[in-house]
Amino acid sequence: VKGEVNTLKSANSKLHQEITKDQDLLGQYKDLQKEFNLAGSGGFTIVPARVIARGAADSFTQTITIDGGFRDGISNNMTVMNGDGIIGITKAVNSTSSIVQLLSDPNFKMGVRIAGTGSAGVLLGEGDNLFTFQLLDPQGSLSKGQVLLSLGSDENRPFVAGLPVGYITNVNTTSKDITQQATVRSYANLNSLDVVSVIIKGANHDLRDSLVPPAPTQPNAPATSTPSPSETNTPNITSNPTSSSASGNN
Repeated sequence: VKGEVNTLKSANSKLHQEITKDQDLLGQYKDLQKEFNLAGSGGFTIVPARVIARGAADSFTQTITIDGGFRDGISNNMTVMNGDGIIGITKAVNSTSSIVQLLSDPNFKMGVRIAGTGSAGVLLGEGDNLFTFQLLDPQGSLSKGQVLLSLGSDENRPFVAGLPVGYITNVNTTSKDITQQATVRSYANLNSLDVVSVIIKGANHDLRDSLVPPAPTQPNAPATSTPSPSETNTPNITSNPTSSSASGNN
């Protein structure tokens, strides 16, 4: 009887391990589907990759390491996204892996614009999923719930234009401030990243506000938002040989 009990315990342990592995694979599959949908709507060419490490690197305190590099078409200063929006940019790339500086890094700055307006400003990393937004448009105004999109860079390096960034949760401007400021929550949860994608080619047209997500249902969600674009478009995907989950959805 004791031998049978030990055998059953061993079999039960193996089943739990298999269930955990299956749940992990299912989570990666769902993440990839969201990334493919967003990339397809934006007309981006992407390289999916898995997060293999997290921590400080060189002069950055908020980074992840992914299992994609030069051999996958990735180079420095490329936009990195997940299914919710932008998460950072590539900063140190070798043949098989890349270090990504996250939006949350205190040294991170990027140009953003308010969806539905021409007002632009600067997003500053604060070490977590909350950011400081400084409005540069003296004629513009800030309000809770406004959606921020990436402003973009020349030739889409390092930033692709039009990607969801986050939404304003609180306006912090006082009479003493020279510029209007607000607190922003990112759409992407930067503390929980498993599968991400590097954009190696941006859209060949102006996306405007076409990638604005639907209004979240959680507390502090934006009051209004433009409906998300159709998810029926097919993205251009470059498979990552080091990631079986990504290449399997090619």
